[in-house]
Amino acid sequence: MNLEFKNFSILSRQEQVEILDIRNMDYIRDQMTTKEVIRLDNHLEWIKSLSSKSDCHYFAVLLNSQVVGAVYITDIDKHNHTSYWGLYFTNKTNPLVSTFSTYYLFEYIFKDLKVCTLYLEVQSSNKKALNFDTSLGFKEYNSDNEYTYMSMTSDKWKDTKNSKLFTILKHKINKIKFKIIKGR
Repeated sequence: MNLEFKNFSILSRQEQVEILDIRNMDYIRDQMTTKEVIRLDNHLEWIKSLSSKSDCHYFAVLLNSQVVGAVYITDIDKHNHTSYWGLYFTNKTNPLVSTFSTYYLFEYIFKDLKVCTLYLEVQSSNKKALNFDTSLGFKEYNSDNEYTYMSMTSDKWKDTKNSKLFTILKHKINKIKFKIIKGR
C-alpha cells in the first residue's frame, strides 16, 4: 500500500477537481462549517491563495496514486506551538486508511511542526467523528449547541500511539510506503 500526502498547491488540475468533488459530497459538506456547494473557480482560486500562506497545510491523500480524501492543518501558531487539524475521505475509503493517515499526520504535526497542543472542532451531532477523536486521545474542553471543541497534547499523542489500538496496527503501519509531497 502506498499512501501519499500531496500539497494542494502542486496537485494536477484533475486532482484539484477530484478533491473538490469529494469536498462537495453531501455527507462531507453537512459536517463542515461551509455547507454550500463550492464552485470550481472558487476552489481553484482558494488553492492558489494557499501558496502565500504559512499558517496552514492542505494535503490530498492519495492511496496507490488515487485521490481518496484530504488532511489539513490550520491556524498554525509557531509562537504558541498550537494548530488545528481535520480530514475528510470518500465514503468508499477503508476506515484503516483514515486511521493510518491520521497517524502519519500527527507524527508530522508533533515532530516536524513541533506543535505542542492540537485542537479540533467537530459538530456535536457527528458521533462517529467524536468517537474517533476520543479514541485518539482528544479531550473535550468546551461545547455549544453546534460544536464540540477538543484538544490533545504532544505528550498525550505519545501515549496514544503506544496504546493497544496502535500496537495492534503497528505491523500494518510499518508496511505502508508513506511520503509527504510538500511542494512550496
